[in-house]
Amino acid sequence: MLDAIKGLFKRVWTIFWKWILTPLLSIIVGIAIVRPLIDNYVRPESYTIYFVGNFDNDDVNKIWKKFNQEYKDDLEIDGVKIKLRKFDGKETDAKRISEKLAKEHDTLMVIGHLYSTPTQIALPNYLQADPPIPVILAFESNPNVLPPRIPIDTFYPVFRLSPTDDKQAETAADFIISNKGKKIWVVEDASNNVYSSYLASEFIKQIHIKNESSKVILWSMDKEILSFDTVKTLGIDWIFYAGNWSNSLILIHQISEIWKNQTMPSILLSDWNVDKAFLNQEAVNMKKVFFTHTMKAEDYNKEGYGYWGKLAHQLLKQLVQNADEEFDELVSERSGPAYYIRRLVNFRDVADARNALYRVMEKSVNLEKPFDLGEQQYIFRRDGAGVKNLYHVWRVCEHEFVDFPRESWEIHGIEECDPKVSP
Repeated sequence: MLDAIKGLFKRVWTIFWKWILTPLLSIIVGIAIVRPLIDNYVRPESYTIYFVGNFDNDDVNKIWKKFNQEYKDDLEIDGVKIKLRKFDGKETDAKRISEKLAKEHDTLMVIGHLYSTPTQIALPNYLQADPPIPVILAFESNPNVLPPRIPIDTFYPVFRLSPTDDKQAETAADFIISNKGKKIWVVEDASNNVYSSYLASEFIKQIHIKNESSKVILWSMDKEILSFDTVKTLGIDWIFYAGNWSNSLILIHQISEIWKNQTMPSILLSDWNVDKAFLNQEAVNMKKVFFTHTMKAEDYNKEGYGYWGKLAHQLLKQLVQNADEEFDELVSERSGPAYYIRRLVNFRDVADARNALYRVMEKSVNLEKPFDLGEQQYIFRRDGAGVKNLYHVWRVCEHEFVDFPRESWEIHGIEECDPKVSP
């Protein structure tokens, strides 16, 4: 009996030693050997955030300068430092640059390309990377920059800070209707057809949707030669110009001549018309000229387009901190058990860091979690746009741009020019 028990114990011990204890000890020894090797030779020194844009452009340089100024090189995720790298590229380089960055072993996130056309070209390469590369769009206003979603419920890790041009058209229509515009002339800038044509079409659509008594009775290109007498007989009381500032200045001088010694129509200019050239226009009635813009005039006067660089940095910092705080949970939600096996040997990879950021962005959209950026809270929709991102209306008072807030559109009347109107 005793021999039988001893024999059974020996067999159990043999099985335990061979199939459980030996592999377990091997794993422990292996981890003890492999972890230091990984820490010393395999573990990445840093991940990289690429700031991409055409730095021949003054606006891009201002955004970069402010972002770089705010970036203190103190961000890290899962114990790995995050470096910032500036990457210069023109619109024609967007495809090549995005293909290159999508293949780099250290690409954590991209901020760029800062204008809608190159961004639209670049995004498919970033979003088709495995895993997708998160992107912050600081300045782009075209609402259609994202590629089609296949399948339709695909989440793209893209957050955009600037309101989009469909919101600009809506704000422009609201402003003119609120100020009792009845007969509207819409003018497109022929030199920037994609932007101006979309904006003009959206504006006209909004006018038709919002108010039956306001009508667009003339729609033309700024290079068209129109009879001054014909234009005057139409009884136009508002003009909406979608285009660039240099051409709009010519248009304003023409309008001043057409309605010389008469009541001139009020003019609303789209955001690409904001330029200091308007601050010293003594020859025209600037009390009748207004601007739509993505920013408050107060912020523009203080920081220019550097404002978007500041907001992009604030958003980046909050995303990274949120991802770092719940790193294991976030990555395992995307990678499954394979992540914990890598974790045993202390293996770190930029793919895991991207997955953590992806989940932070996706969960913040699903839960409508706000981000504190500047003086407002951003809640991002599934298309990456801010829920409450609206355009602002400005005017020129005492040779500076000032805000003309919504609550003042009717209370003060458009003939007033008082910087105190700004909130």
